[in-house]
Amino acid sequence: MFAPRRLLMAGLAGVTGLVVSAAPAKADLVATFVSETPSQGVSVSLQSPSPGVSYNGSGGVMNFDVKGGTQAANFGTSFKGFCIELTQFISGGNTYTFSAVDPSTVTQVANKATVVNRLQELWGNYYSSTVGNAANANAFQLAVWETIYDSTFDLTSGNFRSASANATLSGWKRTADGTDLANWNKFYAGQQIVALTSPDTQDQITVANGTVYPPASGNPVPAPAGVWLGLIGVAALFGRSRVVGKSA
Repeated sequence: MFAPRRLLMAGLAGVTGLVVSAAPAKADLVATFVSETPSQGVSVSLQSPSPGVSYNGSGGVMNFDVKGGTQAANFGTSFKGFCIELTQFISGGNTYTFSAVDPSTVTQVANKATVVNRLQELWGNYYSSTVGNAANANAFQLAVWETIYDSTFDLTSGNFRSASANATLSGWKRTADGTDLANWNKFYAGQQIVALTSPDTQDQITVANGTVYPPASGNPVPAPAGVWLGLIGVAALFGRSRVVGKSA
């Protein structure tokens, strides 16, 4: 979702109620928005806060080049993400400053504790399918919006709704609490789902290396397999030294 696009808000009250002044973003990450590709057209809406928002444009993979920031090393030289804010736009070729935060702090759903798990489940199971595939990239973006704005998996009811059906998304299996994390733990060990926020531009969701923010107790960053093997080796060595010492 990037400018120029149609963003329809019902009256000035909607603008003031949805675009709130905020403190400048911490310079955790400075990145240039390059393109939104692959992507497809979308027609979506939010019912709350009243009077709601309608967006007609595109949805897909957001491509960025990293330029700096205190957390730049966690994101590499470039990264891919997805929009999580329907009330602001982003422009190609422009450079933005983001704060890197826990996604549960930016969601509108009541059960915030499940949001990170639901995003991890989605990313682990289906992100790889978005590479070079516009339909899957579009489905993934719809699923991200639905996770951030709603607690249901129904695009025709609830807070977040889509006027355009997506057959790909309807075939994806998701759990209400994000409990299917086998692929996330397997393929994204040592990484973290991160929300990139800014008062000046559209917020994004992506994956970063290492620990960017302190994880909640229910959302620990899975350690890479090598780390666990190293710890097991140390434990075994320590156990052996105790046995040897006892025998001596």
